[in-house]
Amino acid sequence: MNCPNCDIEMSKVEVVDDNGQDFEIDNCNNCGAFWFDQNELHRVPTETGLKLDPVFFRTTVPGRLKCPRDNTNLAEFHDANLPSSISLHRCLECRGIFLFRGQLHAYKDFQKQRLYKDLEFSKKSVRISAVVAVFFFLAFLLAVYSENIIKADTIHFQLYKPVVEKFQLSTFLIFLGFMILLMTGILFRHSLYTKISFRKKKRG
Repeated sequence: MNCPNCDIEMSKVEVVDDNGQDFEIDNCNNCGAFWFDQNELHRVPTETGLKLDPVFFRTTVPGRLKCPRDNTNLAEFHDANLPSSISLHRCLECRGIFLFRGQLHAYKDFQKQRLYKDLEFSKKSVRISAVVAVFFFLAFLLAVYSENIIKADTIHFQLYKPVVEKFQLSTFLIFLGFMILLMTGILFRHSLYTKISFRKKKRG
């Protein structure tokens, strides 16, 4: 297949995804651009993408770009999963994606930075959830202890009992809710750590 940018035949580059599956992408030896068939771009591991496209550089668009598969016009697009500095070109027929030199680097670097930001956010969420959970657990224990003290005052016990029971229930439910958030945060952080360590292991 020929490069949509300079019309020179592209070379095949073998890539191994995070699941250990081999697949091939197309790279232009002249301008450094890449062509990805449908879903191939997302399969490229972050570190692999940064190595394949090591520099931030963009070739000037020479007008209309044609799909190397079906010769239809490529449409420029942008979405939330892309850094704001770049927009890619996609074929609306075969769903292939064309990237100029430097765009793969920018895209994969953006994914890498977002992964680390998510990891930092999960760390903070776990800490906050743990502190709040401990606070409401102590409040629940205080409510249980208070009930025993109020029981000694038989005259006012029936008056304060409904209030104490509601306080116990509310503090326990809040404690339980933050425990669920804590466990969710721990699992999410573990998932992010697994992704990062797996990629570092493959890179090493």
